[in-house]
Amino acid sequence: MMLDIDYFKNYNDYYGHQEGDSALEKIALVLKEHSKRVSDFAFRIGGEELGLIFSSTNPEDSLEFANNIKESVESLKLENNSSDISKYLTVSIGLVCEKAKNIENSIELYKLADMALYKAKKEGRNRVVMN
Repeated sequence: MMLDIDYFKNYNDYYGHQEGDSALEKIALVLKEHSKRVSDFAFRIGGEELGLIFSSTNPEDSLEFANNIKESVESLKLENNSSDISKYLTVSIGLVCEKAKNIENSIELYKLADMALYKAKKEGRNRVVMN
């Protein structure tokens, strides 16, 4: 999955880069709390984009897992007066559910996650879209 913090540039402009950095750290902790298995791997892609590689037995469980992360971020209640969608900082998530044997390379996986993330943002943000 790829996560993008909604309206993060506006957040940084409104609250300052120190608060932005603090928010990034708190959201990273949410990912850490949700990725305790040895096979889970959370990482920063760049800016306000984060990634999480994990395994699941089915797409429904993956979607529930992603929604739990989205809700956990909003539950941090990081005030965001610069957002049009929530009074708190939120994330949009692009989720790819694919069997490992069907993944040809990381570039293709990234493209699929990025397309799902773009769709989540286009559909209004603060949501999960699965490929």
